[in-house]
Amino acid sequence: MVAETVSWRLENSVHKMADLSGAGLAEVPSMDALIEAAHARQVHVNGFDKEGHAVVIYTPTVDSACPIEHSVMFLVYNLERALALGAAGAGPGGQRVRQYSFIVDLSATGTMPPLKTVKASFAVMGRHYPMRVSNIMLVNGGSMIQWIWRVLEPLVDPRTREKVKIVSEQDEARILGALIDRDQLERRFEGGLNAYNFDPDTYLDTGKTSPSAAPTRTSSSLSSSPAAAGPRSQAAPFSLLEAATANPQANPRQETTLLGTEVSRS
Repeated sequence: MVAETVSWRLENSVHKMADLSGAGLAEVPSMDALIEAAHARQVHVNGFDKEGHAVVIYTPTVDSACPIEHSVMFLVYNLERALALGAAGAGPGGQRVRQYSFIVDLSATGTMPPLKTVKASFAVMGRHYPMRVSNIMLVNGGSMIQWIWRVLEPLVDPRTREKVKIVSEQDEARILGALIDRDQLERRFEGGLNAYNFDPDTYLDTGKTSPSAAPTRTSSSLSSSPAAAGPRSQAAPFSLLEAATANPQANPRQETTLLGTEVSRS
């Protein structure tokens, strides 16, 4: 599993996605796919929890929002971004951490959840990012939330399942507020004060053609983003779905780092 993850990261230039200066992102194959997925507005990083973990907010809509491989590729970019921010101590308290927080906002799924996309996303998280998540919170799922979790549960490492919280509407402010300060929590969530507005162009700096400084971050949001320097490369095959369709059960003592894989000390 370790060798497979290292090979997967190198093959897909995953190790370059976490370069907060933006230089590495410009060299990632299939940059056009990242841009397309960003415009689907299904996932981004914004804010930090109380322990300094960057918060990844995943808002699945429909499977047809963009090709599933592109959606999963953009999710991987955001996981790398969140892990890099945590490792750099970019949160308000300056803690250096090695995990991320994950909120799944199901408010935009309608009556037909995008199960193919969500399953592929959770499979990649489970296979290549075992034990890198501090919390997974499922919110705004209504009556479908228990059914959706039954579909996703087999894809989640047994020890990670203990970190999953199914958040009811009446408990949203209490549960999310216990983990994330109000100024770090987006306003879409009960009790949140963060007025961040996701802009896919500025998030990836798709309008820029030359390098720029690393983004300036405030204690209330992550509205800036790494710069994507240089010309965009032509989209190339991205093999993330191969990992999604493989056996998702990863060794719980393995955890990937930004540059490779190591054995968890926990």
